Amino acid sequence: MLKVCKHCGLPEWDHHDYEPSMPDGCVCDPGEWGDEVHVPCAEYLGDGQQYCTRCEHDSACHIPANAGNERTAD
Repeated sequence: MLKVCKHCGLPEWDHHDYEPSMPDGCVCDPGEWGDEVHVPCAEYLGDGQQYCTRCEHDSACHIPANAGNERTAD
């Protein structure tokens, strides 16, 4: 898959380091993700010390103040 610069649309290896577009509400470090970043689910499922077992985001990505319109139920 060709990685494209989110700023100008050219191949990222030409002049930019790859930086994934983070979904609304996500507070994760972009370096923690690969090519595809899942949208945080509607409710954190886990023990608070690990990533959500449904969407793999930190618990902070599920805080209502960070919530976007793209949240999914599962």
